[in-house]
Amino acid sequence: LTAFLISFAFLIVVTPILIHYGRRWGVVDASNRRTIHSGNIPRIGGVGISLGTMLPLILLLFYHNNVSEVFFSTLANPLVIIGGGLLISGLGLLDDVRGVPARWKFLFQIAVAAAAYRFGFAIDQLNTPFGAIEFGYLSLPVTILWIVGIINAFNLIDGMDGLSSGIAFFVSVTILILALHNNIEFVALISAALAGAVVGFLVYNFNPAKIFMGDSGSMFIGFLLAVLSLKGASKHHTLVSLLVPIVAMGVPILDTALALIRRFLRSQPLFMADRQHIHHVLLSKGWNQRRVVLTLYGITILFTALALFSGILGTGHHFFFIGL
Repeated sequence: LTAFLISFAFLIVVTPILIHYGRRWGVVDASNRRTIHSGNIPRIGGVGISLGTMLPLILLLFYHNNVSEVFFSTLANPLVIIGGGLLISGLGLLDDVRGVPARWKFLFQIAVAAAAYRFGFAIDQLNTPFGAIEFGYLSLPVTILWIVGIINAFNLIDGMDGLSSGIAFFVSVTILILALHNNIEFVALISAALAGAVVGFLVYNFNPAKIFMGDSGSMFIGFLLAVLSLKGASKHHTLVSLLVPIVAMGVPILDTALALIRRFLRSQPLFMADRQHIHHVLLSKGWNQRRVVLTLYGITILFTALALFSGILGTGHHFFFIGL
């Protein structure tokens, strides 16, 4: 609760400052044929989300308890979660301000994901009711695919006021509940901090949005949720199965899969922007932005409820779990 409130309060205070300087520095998302907003909206809100999420973790350096003891017990945790998160957010900020070619962003994401694997955030085997399946040499590419895939899933779904931040809140709460259920306190604390940050940001990002998170926010959220899933699994076999995060993040994952298939079949660049995402399709049916966002919130809540059911009631029985 403390982590949630600290992050929430930080975003409430800092976001208006980012709005002011985003406009002053010209770091804005200008309206055009592809956008669905009007006017010039600052797009550096992700800076606040990443710093606000990290603030409770930094404060743990000055407040010794069981959570800080576990989190800082190994250098891998702060390096991957704090260092990796800020690197990904920094890459996104550079793209928001100056633009980064898609292939270089993709290669950087792969490098950060590989580093996370090197520090123990990995999918090594799959526990099934029929026995464990060892990934062996495939562990590295499977882990990279998971982390990079979730980063880009949240990046692609961030196309409407409040959509990505709202979905991130529901997924964060899902991981928080599962972490508390399995007594993995530092994963719960980070999830709570992220939830507080995105809710604080949502105050200014819900339609009509005064600021966008940009790539610095969407890629940071995707990275953090991806590695939290893996870290939870590394500490307890029944915290996060492959099924739980996939179901909880069903909307962005489904949207990304459909986008890749659509572009592949049309021989288009896989990372080319278009207006055929799920939210664009619903808008084309005559729905307004709030109706679209609230509908996708509702679908996400159903997905996260199913994920919680499978993660808590189904653990160890009929679902596939990551085991390290």
